Amino acid sequence: MNERKSPRVYDMSDRPRAPRTMLSDAPPGMRQCPRCKRMLSVEHFIKDRTRSDGLYPYCRECKRAHNQERREKDKATRKIWEARPEVHARLRERDKLPQYQARHKRFYERHRAENTVKCREYRHRNPERIRAINARIRAKNKEVVTAWKRRYYYERGGREMGAAWRANHRASRLAAQMARADRLRQAEGSFTGSEWEALKDQYDHTCLRCQRRETEIVLTPDHVIPLIKGGRNDIGNIQPLCRSCNSTKATHTTDYRVTWKGDNSERDIPSFPRQGLLFE
Repeated sequence: MNERKSPRVYDMSDRPRAPRTMLSDAPPGMRQCPRCKRMLSVEHFIKDRTRSDGLYPYCRECKRAHNQERREKDKATRKIWEARPEVHARLRERDKLPQYQARHKRFYERHRAENTVKCREYRHRNPERIRAINARIRAKNKEVVTAWKRRYYYERGGREMGAAWRANHRASRLAAQMARADRLRQAEGSFTGSEWEALKDQYDHTCLRCQRRETEIVLTPDHVIPLIKGGRNDIGNIQPLCRSCNSTKATHTTDYRVTWKGDNSERDIPSFPRQGLLFE
């Protein structure tokens, strides 16, 4: 039977140590920076809630220099790693192994509360950056985000809540309809029914957004430049959209006519469901 080896013990008593000024030895309101060895007032040290005394060990100047050194070191390390893509691929494959995924999950669960607090504080400190990141993600994954919104809408009973709101706010709906009718009267230009039918024939009776034909949906005239933004009410500012796509477009200025190819069979039709109303 193999005997277990006893843990190795190191004798650290004779190890030389750098001289250090204890906080208790410093004058009141003063502190020594361990990097530059200067005795400075506490105003020269930034606050750090994770420290027992509430202050970061380095003074402000030394902390900036330390951060700059770390950035330069990380930049050099990044260049080395960018020159070795095969290592990146190997590490990505390694992270897919069950034992590594389990380890990542354990780490996440162990530090979940503190990471949640840090993320929330970061979002509050950098709202503009978070909005820009979210906008890039939505633009890159537009169809996925739209499908998620629709699923969220129906799973939370959005249709029922919308019907209840309309039933309880008839006065607000009537005011909105009267305001739209007033904008139509004040808008420049007009178009006739024959012009609208000719426009639908031009686009093969197809919704320019979801690519469904009028046998499946009902086309409605949509103003490319909304009336509320000064758009005209003539046929040159009209595009055929179904009711759902018209409501989704809302008051955005989006011209779907530029994407029309004339042959619906060659177009990529979105796969997300087209039911009910959804406002982006």
